[in-house]
Amino acid sequence: MQLTLMGDAMLKLSSTPFDDFHSNDKIIEAIIFDCDGVLIDSEIIANRMEVEELQKHGYPITLDDYNNRFSGNTTEDAFRILAVENNDIFSPDFLNEVEKKTLLVLEKEAKCIAGVKQVLEIISLPKAVASNAYVEKLHKLLEQAQLTKYFKDHIYSADMVVHPKPFPDLYLLAARELDVPPERCLVIEDSEAGVKAAKAAGMHVFGFIGASHHRSFYASVLEAAGAETTFDDMLLLPELLQLMTNCTS
Repeated sequence: MQLTLMGDAMLKLSSTPFDDFHSNDKIIEAIIFDCDGVLIDSEIIANRMEVEELQKHGYPITLDDYNNRFSGNTTEDAFRILAVENNDIFSPDFLNEVEKKTLLVLEKEAKCIAGVKQVLEIISLPKAVASNAYVEKLHKLLEQAQLTKYFKDHIYSADMVVHPKPFPDLYLLAARELDVPPERCLVIEDSEAGVKAAKAAGMHVFGFIGASHHRSFYASVLEAAGAETTFDDMLLLPELLQLMTNCTS
């Protein structure tokens, strides 16, 4: 494993970085971002709210456990798994109430990941967002953070597909709408479910580990899921893209 320290940031590359790329002047034609934990530091807030509601419902789950098990999954999928494990049933009304409470708190507390706006200005490739968030939450967070303009109409939520992450459907939808082959898309993800979805879609994927909910072991989790590189400072992304170009020239 090769580690390159760059100021206070860490860039972590696999032992043979980018060895599955082939020489091509347009190896990457579009970049697709997850939202929570990649563009906006919202995952820790949403998970905290969901855990609080679960605990009120009698579930003794901790925030660390919830982060480790369900980051990147839809709230619906997380609650469904917990209900099955505990021989319980959550009503749709309960789920809707949790999501409403969570959105109100996110609108007050969520902030952009440091460096995101600078990076979106620098990178000239076509861009999209593909998030397991439901559509209202996704659009409100992007609008509040003033990020919508960078993606135009290419904002895709879990509501738009039958099978959200970790299935590839959402990323394949984004690629079709961008009119870019999946193998020429680069995904920026922060969760195991998201990395698996991107790899299943046949895309390249970098793992971002610079959000508030990430722990020191998370780089290895994303690498095991298929991330080709992990990094903890969003301002490194343009340099990573340049490194990819150098490795394939």
